[in-house]
Amino acid sequence: MKDFVRVHGSGTAGTDLRAVRWGTRFLLERVHHTVRRLFPKNVRGEGCLSREKSVCTQPDRSEIGPHLARGFTLVEVLVTVGIIVALAALVIPVSRSFIGKSRQAACLGNLRQIGIGIESYLQDHNDTMPNLQAGRRSRNEDVPVMDNTLNEYLSSEDVFHCPEDKTFFRESGSSYLWNSTQSGRNKLRLVFFGVNGDPSRVPLVTDKEAWHPGESGVNILYADYSASKEFKMNTSP
Repeated sequence: MKDFVRVHGSGTAGTDLRAVRWGTRFLLERVHHTVRRLFPKNVRGEGCLSREKSVCTQPDRSEIGPHLARGFTLVEVLVTVGIIVALAALVIPVSRSFIGKSRQAACLGNLRQIGIGIESYLQDHNDTMPNLQAGRRSRNEDVPVMDNTLNEYLSSEDVFHCPEDKTFFRESGSSYLWNSTQSGRNKLRLVFFGVNGDPSRVPLVTDKEAWHPGESGVNILYADYSASKEFKMNTSP
């Protein structure tokens, strides 16, 4: 147990993985030891694999020995439980991290598809950005928003659903906000907080809330149709 605690305490991803492997191996050895004590071999040294008494008979407990006849000790039970808890403490956060990153990647994919829809819209409207509200509270509101304007340019309404969003998409039809300051502008004349002529730093669409890992917690679609979790808000010199 001291070795396990020392390995787990290093804090690096590689050491955590080694700790999980060490703990799993230790736990399997304890289970194997327990099974051997619960199901000892018979007198002839053969494993009891059959239920027929003529094939395999249970040995006399006097022939087993005191070290096999006794039950579990409290220390053994506590050690086994401690190993299980330690493994769970390692595995659960790692699993949550992987799930969070995979959902963030899916969200970025949604934003890129929205970018494709915006470009298709621009081709049909003389390179003029759609005149949209930032969002709406309910699907029943009759206002122009992304999900009822760009939907004909996209394959499915699920494109507007961030996997981490449990509320907004169901209620309003979209997990994302439109940057309404760009509504009605020509795509070559986008301006945002001093940024002029650089579409890679003009945000068009963002998450409604900070759902994702990272400093900002939000994903952003920029006017060059690149999607990123990074803010690019520095102004031109």
